[in-house]
Amino acid sequence: MFTKRHLLKELKRAGLPFTYATLLEYERKGIISKPSTLIKSKNGKWRLYTQEEITENIRLIKDYRKNLTDSKKT
Repeated sequence: MFTKRHLLKELKRAGLPFTYATLLEYERKGIISKPSTLIKSKNGKWRLYTQEEITENIRLIKDYRKNLTDSKKT
């Protein structure tokens, strides 16, 4: 299980924007889904990703950015 910090690290490794605000914007726009695993703790809730979710989110973000670039060219 991985946190958003791990997803941000993978975004950076993939050469994509990797700020927390950008990640929240992708979630808000529905480009990626929020983490499916939720663990309650004393200090709130931890949302955790699986490795498969991280890999899929990277792919979805790359596709989204590619489509943005392609639409600007036409």
